[in-house]
Amino acid sequence: MKLGLGFRFGALKRGLSVVRNGLALWLDFSSSSIVSNEIVVLDKSVNTNQAKLFTGKTLYFDGNNDTLDISGFQMTGSNATFAFWINPSQAQNTYILDVNISRFVIEISNLTLKITSGNTVSFGAVNAAEWQRCIVILNGTSASCYINGVQLGATQTITGISIGSATSAAIGSIFSGTSTYYDGKLSDFQIYNAVWTAYDVAYDYANPNKLATENPSGSLTLANLKGYWALSEGAGLVAYDSSGGGNNGTISGATYITGQERIPQLGLLNYSVSTPVSDEVTLVANPNNTAQDIRGTAVKVRDNSFNLNGAGFAEIADDNSLDFGTGNFTIDSWVQYKYVNTSNTYNVIMGLGAQANLVGNNSAHLVTNASGFGFIVGGVSAISGVGFTPVVGDWYYVVGNRVGTTIKLSVNSALEATTTNAGTTVTNSSVKHIGRDTSGSRFYKGLISVCRGYNRALSAGEITQNYNAGLSAHPVSP
Repeated sequence: MKLGLGFRFGALKRGLSVVRNGLALWLDFSSSSIVSNEIVVLDKSVNTNQAKLFTGKTLYFDGNNDTLDISGFQMTGSNATFAFWINPSQAQNTYILDVNISRFVIEISNLTLKITSGNTVSFGAVNAAEWQRCIVILNGTSASCYINGVQLGATQTITGISIGSATSAAIGSIFSGTSTYYDGKLSDFQIYNAVWTAYDVAYDYANPNKLATENPSGSLTLANLKGYWALSEGAGLVAYDSSGGGNNGTISGATYITGQERIPQLGLLNYSVSTPVSDEVTLVANPNNTAQDIRGTAVKVRDNSFNLNGAGFAEIADDNSLDFGTGNFTIDSWVQYKYVNTSNTYNVIMGLGAQANLVGNNSAHLVTNASGFGFIVGGVSAISGVGFTPVVGDWYYVVGNRVGTTIKLSVNSALEATTTNAGTTVTNSSVKHIGRDTSGSRFYKGLISVCRGYNRALSAGEITQNYNAGLSAHPVSP
């Protein structure tokens, strides 16, 4: 594929806008929202085809000798905030956090959330088998708790604490206990040496892919973040501290599970410094290196894209606006190429239709394979060919459109392949998926920034317009 002077000239244009005529779906993964207690990306078209996010991996504690040892964690003062996603399996008596200095404990007793700091206070009930964002705030001798952005119970009086240097500390258990092991899932565990305001709590819950320090109030800074264990590494016995403090945790017994719908995209998998190996990626070598942790811009690219490593995906409920029938249509996506598929098995960027089998009828898919990119409609494929090799780390604007009986694949506004499709009906009698097929396989690995669908075929000029409009956020190589 050739990118000539026309590309450079287009990149300099200002005020370009995305084509909106015929727009049936527009998902911008730069931000997510909480809707009905689910993490979703909202549809920016006139429709409501929001995408529910399943971002993959979280740490599971089975209630039997599982623990995460974070001994050595340090924090001074009597003000602190603890923020984490929790999904307890059942009514139980268990510890969420145990810090030995001044004996500060967060626990669940028969689904009632409690803390102990000299004295024990109760806040109220949490739900079993459900993801909830839990915020525990200590302000001197006052303690409060929020669940999903709403205060749980009354503010309580506690004995003031000073954590200091925790020679023994654990997540998911009492540090030296034998019967209080947590049974359930935990994710995104953050500790701050600051008192969150109600605004901080609301911002954190409403923006699951952003840190509370990014809220406009300016009440928090990254220096307040003293511990951050994403618990989403997916393998190994190390829970990396993304705060910059370098206090990595040691996992004992707990295991990772996939397909979780409430796991934020923040975390430690850093594609900019990692090398794809088979179906996985390597982890950052030095998590206390500020260029490679949550403080660094490299990791925070996850805030602006759907970052997939072969486990996560998004799904969209069936909607008549995406039933294109036998007519013309277009689907497009901005993707960052991260994984060279040498097996020649198709991995799905975006799929429409009811067929799990990509070569079946009633479906349309944008895909990657060993050749680069492809557009498949009713089993007929338009695949990028000889002379085009995508570069790992580069952004690409991939477009598939059907015009009459012709299907076309364009990459970065250049036509790459055409073939004939004899009027296959593209229906959507089931959920649609981004990042995998409907059967739960063919997972995409890399970044997806934007996905759109049009109920008509875009012209070559309109494809170029969309490409130029997206260049500022997706720099490509000349």
